[in-house]
Amino acid sequence: MNRRHGLLERYALAVLGYGGAFAVTGRRRLASRLFDELRSDFFFSALRRALWYAAWGWPPRFDARRDAFFLPASGMDADGSAELLSFFEQRRGQQPYAHLDTEAGIRAGRIHALAEHERMDEVGDELVLFADCVDAHLSRLHEESEARDFSKADACLDRSRGAHKREGPEDFARDAAEQALRDVARWLPLSSWGWCVLTGTFLGLHREGDFLAHDLDIDLGLPAEETDFHSLEKALRDAPFFCRVEPEYQLKFKRESGEIRTDFCPVLVKAVHTNGVAVDFSLLYSENGVYWHGAPFHRWEHQRFDLEERVLRGVTVLAPRQADRYLTEAYGDWRTPVKSFSCSTGSPNLALVRNPLGIALFLKRLTWHIEHVDVSGYQRVLSAMVEKGAVFLADTGQPRLNRDWL
Repeated sequence: MNRRHGLLERYALAVLGYGGAFAVTGRRRLASRLFDELRSDFFFSALRRALWYAAWGWPPRFDARRDAFFLPASGMDADGSAELLSFFEQRRGQQPYAHLDTEAGIRAGRIHALAEHERMDEVGDELVLFADCVDAHLSRLHEESEARDFSKADACLDRSRGAHKREGPEDFARDAAEQALRDVARWLPLSSWGWCVLTGTFLGLHREGDFLAHDLDIDLGLPAEETDFHSLEKALRDAPFFCRVEPEYQLKFKRESGEIRTDFCPVLVKAVHTNGVAVDFSLLYSENGVYWHGAPFHRWEHQRFDLEERVLRGVTVLAPRQADRYLTEAYGDWRTPVKSFSCSTGSPNLALVRNPLGIALFLKRLTWHIEHVDVSGYQRVLSAMVEKGAVFLADTGQPRLNRDWL
């Protein structure tokens, strides 16, 4: 998915993608979005979008539960998200189960797009519609949580996990990852940039002395206070070995003189090496006694840690000195290897991002636990939302969105 694709291949698939998307959705703007992603070589996101259209088409050709944490409106412009919402409302009855969180995710993406294009006169009304949608979904989730039979929860959860495991031979190109890491070390000298290995890359280094055999990318972190984000982005764009560089931001709301204002906090630069290996460069922020890094709707928190030099495949890197504590925060039982891992369900340190897409992600987490008959997981995620102040429990015990929290 990440490798470079030829011009003929990209345009051929883009034309097919446009035709398929238009046939399923009947909307030129949605078809054009898929065409642009394929033409621009974003095959991974384009495939997820195409499968989502197929899942909500008539008749459905794909089970949306297999990609439960895809937010189709994320990164889409405001007009595109409006068409996406229209398409969903037309097809909401097509899935064989109640997809409680999809509408909230689309409305959240629309709010982000409006804010990005400074259409703030529309944001307030959309926030009200989004909050109403969230409350309706929370109510239905609460009803389902009370109605579900959790007597066989563990067995059901085990079967659901088994259905999503990645079986087969080792599939992470570790030699290619080594080359990508060596190129980064040469282009961004450690003494100047102070980057360190994080999450899965650090887990592989500490537990196995190598990259994880079933990893997806290389995870690097840079201290936010010492890193100029635009300089980092420029340095990566200038690197001859990266074929794609994309910055990502978190949307933050604030109220000034009774009016809603937004900021976009830089969090991540996603880069793809010419050999196909993806490298994530995350900014490490220090806030309220913790370190955190994230993406537009993800936020992972750690206790403060020190850095020490380690060696990964002959390359000197910095890594957290408090290894056991760091990895336990990130994975729980990190000593037991697994082939299947989702950063949206398997990370104990995943925290709620204070924006609509962050809330939409946690709604998807609640839905996922309900569908997998995991009452403890559902309660754990709901408690985290209450603890953060995003949700409160009414006198009846029903969860409700705190509309002042954003």
